[in-house]
Amino acid sequence: DQERGSSEPTGKIMWEYIMDRYGTHEMPLIWNALPFHPRDSNGKNRTPTEREILIGQPLLRLVSEYYEPTKTASIGWKGARALTLARNEYIPHPSHGAKKEFITAMDELIR
Repeated sequence: DQERGSSEPTGKIMWEYIMDRYGTHEMPLIWNALPFHPRDSNGKNRTPTEREILIGQPLLRLVSEYYEPTKTASIGWKGARALTLARNEYIPHPSHGAKKEFITAMDELIR
């Protein structure tokens, strides 16, 4: 939720980065490897399984074919597994203390 901020740490870091660099103009296309992030029995985010990543790949391919991006990048290793497009660049996932590395890699990608 970009107006109210995200309650999910990764989403918060992503939206802070995007709004700081782009505002509301010329925003990049961002698409999750999975359309809906899996949750555990307590309702908290959990790491997607390999099967769940495979289920999300056809939709990810359709989005890429429709928008024909000039650059693609995966955020985190799960994203890298899901994104099997030729021009993929790896961006560290901002969770677990990697916010600085995420910002540096994103800045390099958009230059």
